[in-house]
Amino acid sequence: MSPVVLSATLSAALQVLIFAAVPFLVYVVRRQTAKGFFAYVGLIKPERRGLRPALMAAAAVVPLLVVMEHLPGLREAAAGPGTVAGNLRAAGPTPTAIYALLVGAWVQTSLSEELLFRGFIGRRLIGWWGFSSGNALQALLFGAVHVGLLSRARGAAGSGAGFSPVVYALAFAIPAAYGWVLGWLKEQAGNGSVLPCWWVHGLGNTIAWAVVAFVAG
Repeated sequence: MSPVVLSATLSAALQVLIFAAVPFLVYVVRRQTAKGFFAYVGLIKPERRGLRPALMAAAAVVPLLVVMEHLPGLREAAAGPGTVAGNLRAAGPTPTAIYALLVGAWVQTSLSEELLFRGFIGRRLIGWWGFSSGNALQALLFGAVHVGLLSRARGAAGSGAGFSPVVYALAFAIPAAYGWVLGWLKEQAGNGSVLPCWWVHGLGNTIAWAVVAFVAG
């Protein structure tokens, strides 16, 4: 196994474990058992009726992610040194790089984020305040986290200049809208299953990263 493949695999597994640890600990403390945890975070088979909304959601959000990655200055930060897209661009479209892209897009980011944000945070907030308020809150939190990631990526790119307020606003609004759709997909269309959200999220990340790393100049 090459060092790149090993690193990508271990990083993805570690992030999933870390993101799943919080809901797992909360569940075990509250229930005094680990039984039923997978169902608690939505790792259950979705009903067939949820598949069509998932396809529609993918058709809607994937173009938004590609557009977001091409905002002025954002593409440079997204493909900067040390970023996923930056490492992929440096390696080129080799089988190893494509493996790293798929593991990063489907496991390290999408699976871990869906378990935490939709499987745990969204579930808790919706349980406390109902679907409308709870889903909106988890979506806003999802957007805020991505603004933080944007600032971090900007720093990693080595530029002292910040983004314009418009870029920051869009970098918040697009993931927040994305998060709301994924929360709706889980709670309203997917019978509580996080799997359709994961599929949409993974597909979106795969396409957006591939465009930035291998297609965009």
